[in-house]
Amino acid sequence: MPGPAEKPNNPPSGDVDFVGIDDDSPANKCPAVLVVPGTGDVLQVGRRVTDPATLARLGRHTSIADDEVAIWTPANLKQSLLEALTGDFEPGRDGPGEPAFEELLAGTERSVVHLEARDTYDQTDPAFMKWLEDGDTTYQWDGWIDLVGGAVARGIRFRRLRIVSEPVSDYIRWEHAISYGNLRGSFVAERSSMTSHCE
Repeated sequence: MPGPAEKPNNPPSGDVDFVGIDDDSPANKCPAVLVVPGTGDVLQVGRRVTDPATLARLGRHTSIADDEVAIWTPANLKQSLLEALTGDFEPGRDGPGEPAFEELLAGTERSVVHLEARDTYDQTDPAFMKWLEDGDTTYQWDGWIDLVGGAVARGIRFRRLRIVSEPVSDYIRWEHAISYGNLRGSFVAERSSMTSHCE
């Protein structure tokens, strides 16, 4: 006799309703609980359990298939899970989404590493197009200098790795020409730190 029908690995495509998120989580804003409208299926975003001892304890109660993972859910999401299971939540509510760079930087404790592997990014950038036209290296760095300068002043180390193809693209040449802004951010922060120390 044929066995029971296999359940699909993924819920039907379409929107999902946000129910709740771990407010104690750092800037990555995860774990979270969501519900598939119509089916009531519950979706969870969280850390995958990898500890062998924990997985062995789970194995005494249930097997974990090759296409499954054990997800750790913090206790403060119990209420959200209850709301998801009972349907007692506001449909159509959006979660916080991807954190902005400013949020991530505010939660940084030691260092920032930036990897650039593309030869071209936004070729429609007006400043890039102006540079192509007449070599003008003017760029609105003020906001970036304030942001990076504040982080450097509190001890955050910035490192940038750029993979460059040959021949070098115009965009990479332009980025190099305006890189004075990155240097200025570090200089402003160091000067501010020295002034505070002297006072």
